[in-house]
Amino acid sequence: MADGAPDPAPAAPPLDPTPAGPTREGQRIVALDVLRGVAILGILPVNVLSFGLPAAVIEEPVHFMSPARSEAVAHGLLQALFGYKFITIFALLFGAGLALQRARAGDDPAFYPRTGWRLALLAGLGLAHAFGLWHGDVLFFYATIGAVALALSWFPTPALLALGLLGAVAAPAGVLLLMSLAPVPAEVGPRTIEAALAAPDLAGAVGPIGLGREVEVFRGGSYVEMLGIRALHWLYQLGAMLLIFGWRVAGLFFLGIAGQRLGLLRPDERARRVLRALLVGGLLVGLPLEVWQAVVKATGPAPFPTLMRVEAAHQVGSLALALAYASAVLLVPAAWLPKAPLRWLSNVGRLALTNYLVQTVICTFVFYSYGLGLFATLTRVQLWGVALAVWAVQLALSALWLRWFVMGPVEWAWRSLTWLKAQPLRR
Repeated sequence: MADGAPDPAPAAPPLDPTPAGPTREGQRIVALDVLRGVAILGILPVNVLSFGLPAAVIEEPVHFMSPARSEAVAHGLLQALFGYKFITIFALLFGAGLALQRARAGDDPAFYPRTGWRLALLAGLGLAHAFGLWHGDVLFFYATIGAVALALSWFPTPALLALGLLGAVAAPAGVLLLMSLAPVPAEVGPRTIEAALAAPDLAGAVGPIGLGREVEVFRGGSYVEMLGIRALHWLYQLGAMLLIFGWRVAGLFFLGIAGQRLGLLRPDERARRVLRALLVGGLLVGLPLEVWQAVVKATGPAPFPTLMRVEAAHQVGSLALALAYASAVLLVPAAWLPKAPLRWLSNVGRLALTNYLVQTVICTFVFYSYGLGLFATLTRVQLWGVALAVWAVQLALSALWLRWFVMGPVEWAWRSLTWLKAQPLRR
């Protein structure tokens, strides 16, 4: 399937011999739609922390967490079972999607310029999302790093697997271990939001902007004031992307491309054996590591060197557990996929980009001043409640939308602009 040197890896099952063009409804791989739905819903409980709490919660997980046992349990479950797993699946799917598009294009000479234009559109949407609504956007970074992955996608599969593991695990873990050697003062203990605001050591110096100012603006400030803070947060996040997260994303893209070539998306019996090994191995390796790091984070604060070492192990454990989750979905018998509840997840996955942005619209309305203004007021348990409510809304609306339309509105606009021609939308 790849260009360049002969590939010793087993080829993926052949795709339907259709002319180059937008993916048609009959060409969709239903298991991938289910997996996209799982990923989109799974990233929300983690992102709700960033929507609803100050930026410092990302740097030190126990900032602003009350001593109630329920808070530690809620945060521990989030870290152990959700943190970094579903965004990892999302990145693997992005890489696999690039490989699928390349395979379907065949020898079409327009594939690379068209895909470059498609990624440029996604980058523009990501910037608009980041500055206009929420600084935690990943679309811009996926688009820019995706262009690099696409340019290197002709590498043989073993090379892609090696690059993938280097980028997804070795490089970020190595950086974090080096950071653990830095002489950083001990972190402060867990505090509620109001206690933190009353403490001069925190109110003016936590995160990329003063805690007091951040809470004041998002609870009751103007949209223009929020725009300024989002810009600072995004630039701050850019540094982390260049240092750690960018390596991770690139590696996951390479692993996704390799997975598509190995036939894991449409598995034959040999590929199913690989998926079963990833499922069992991922659980055996990932679950203990992720439970350990979750306990450390939920019962902290941990000293900075310890936290960096825990984060390094988290790079390994989260990938292992994400691969186990993904393998479990891909091993589901095909006859089960059209039935509830898997059909509901498939509906969400078919509208993945729209649902990702809808999560932002709903959550910013809940937490920011132009909506309910609940920023920095909810506990970890209550934040779980917000995530569950959004899940219910998206499961219902996705099913309703697909009764009349073949794709989401954002997917339709992106696809139409990619092909410079309005695509069919209504059934």
